[in-house]
Amino acid sequence: MGQLNSVERRLQKDETIKKRYQETIDTDNNAGYVRKVDQTELNETKDKLQWYLSHLPVINPHRPVKVRRVRNAAAKYQGLALNDKLLSGPDLLQSLIGTIYRFREHPIALSADIEALRVHTTSFWDASEEAMCIVGYLQDEATLKITYVTGKCRVSPIRHMTISKLELQAAV
Repeated sequence: MGQLNSVERRLQKDETIKKRYQETIDTDNNAGYVRKVDQTELNETKDKLQWYLSHLPVINPHRPVKVRRVRNAAAKYQGLALNDKLLSGPDLLQSLIGTIYRFREHPIALSADIEALRVHTTSFWDASEEAMCIVGYLQDEATLKITYVTGKCRVSPIRHMTISKLELQAAV
């Protein structure tokens, strides 16, 4: 409750942020991403294990007009946070040097700030001792149109690697 009170105090101090923050909630509510839980549902599920994520407004100093609602999975309740119970996966971020090199591979580079994109990405990759490959597709939610985006194949390295490592190499 301390975090909720802190966010409420912050919003009471700045009416502009409060209005923009409420607009993000209304937008997600109208799109069906979130909904208000009524008291009956709370009572029916009170004995079940569940996590309620607190959220707070975040403002980028370079874009002060835009307010983002950020969920805090690191918030602790009775000494435990949701992040403590989730398994951490591999680091999937690309290295900056690799990204810069890939931008120089072709005459045209494309960068985009995609917000509320209603498109799903799907990738398939496989590997054997001889080769590894990946294929990527986009599926538009509205039209259900599937578009081929990328694909690449490589010969497997000479030094021995497990199939699992080769599959990870193909995905990168």
